[in-house]
Amino acid sequence: MPELTWHIASVSKIISPALRVAHVRAPSIQDAWRLSADVHETAVMAPPLNAALVSLWLRDGQFDDLVAAVRTEAIARRRAVTQYLTGLDYALQPDGYHIWLKAAPATGGAELVTALRPTGLSVVPGETFLIDKSRGSPFVRLSIGGAIGHERLRRAFERLAAIMQRNAGRVGVAAA
Repeated sequence: MPELTWHIASVSKIISPALRVAHVRAPSIQDAWRLSADVHETAVMAPPLNAALVSLWLRDGQFDDLVAAVRTEAIARRRAVTQYLTGLDYALQPDGYHIWLKAAPATGGAELVTALRPTGLSVVPGETFLIDKSRGSPFVRLSIGGAIGHERLRRAFERLAAIMQRNAGRVGVAAA
């Protein structure tokens, strides 16, 4: 339905969260003008240096190279950590930076967040992403991207595996 479809490509999701630049294709010129007016009323402007860098990268071909490098790094990180998830219920994209892990009732998302915070690993309880928070979520989102290096990432997942293994005997871990 092209008359209703908006295409949004955010650089923060495919190259770096620090780059707050997105390209938008509106369904019509009228929608584009309306968006332009709304953005103008609610925001000062896109960061000029970020916009200039992204524009340069698109023109000179570096954009595709950067996206490929980010995907390659994500794949390397995924390979490094999935060995610690054997036997657990989890989901991830092959070249993505987020892993959704089902925590055992004995572990709980809050315990994982607290236990893994000192490692530098980003762990967010699944409830954060719910509209109806009263339903709860047995999942946590682990982010294997960001500034955490490979060695620190490995140690964080060793700690995660130890926590999950320790708690598996309490109530029974959520197995794949």
